[in-house]
Amino acid sequence: GIFGAANIQGATLGIDAHVSKKLSEHLELSLKKEVNCWTFAHENMGFTRYISWYEKVKDDLSLDIIILGVGADEILRSHADFWSVHEGVNFEYAPGDYLHWDGRSVQKVTRSKGAEIRLRKGQGDIDFPLLGSNDAAKYDQYVQECLKWFISSLQQDGRKVILLLDECGERKGLWGPESDAAAREHCYLDAVNWLKKLQQELDVPLVNPYEVFFQQDSVSVHWQSACEWNYVAHRIASKVLADSIIDGNFFDHA
Repeated sequence: GIFGAANIQGATLGIDAHVSKKLSEHLELSLKKEVNCWTFAHENMGFTRYISWYEKVKDDLSLDIIILGVGADEILRSHADFWSVHEGVNFEYAPGDYLHWDGRSVQKVTRSKGAEIRLRKGQGDIDFPLLGSNDAAKYDQYVQECLKWFISSLQQDGRKVILLLDECGERKGLWGPESDAAAREHCYLDAVNWLKKLQQELDVPLVNPYEVFFQQDSVSVHWQSACEWNYVAHRIASKVLADSIIDGNFFDHA
């Protein structure tokens, strides 16, 4: 299962071009067996809210491997103080259960206890700090503690976990045709360094398609109008993911 936000959702693409579809094709070709890859994604959702989806489907689907998308915009996507203001009430993708760090421990907040958040009106675009940046220092631990809790919970369920860098400044327009290349690289380094520290602590693989993206022209892997992954980016991400899964012998132990 792949959990992610706008770039994983691939709303600007047909299903056959999605990273999940391409990943299945790569794995089936290499492993000579059927591989089903399920996508759970919404443009504004972060991993603290993926838990609702995961718990709903975990007993019905054979999710041997969980790919968790984490982005430079993760504070907006996963920190309740940000996503609740940004979105407000959305009955199709309601807050439901979500993870929250209160400064001491991580808790799973249920719908009944999240009434205050559900009554908020969305403000649309709001400013937010990028993961790993100096401005994000006061929010980083919230994201880190919730992510550690979720990964530990997945591992206790017997799932193999892969972290995927699935956003790197697109939401702030850093991959547009006229964007600042230095700002884009700075955002990338902050996010990757933050994730690498966590990855080493938790001993889980980190898949980084942006290493390949930076070798391309920035426009060639993003739609100019939406600043989202295009079909080239989905193809690259799926190949990088497939190589990581195969090289790591994940299916030998799944």
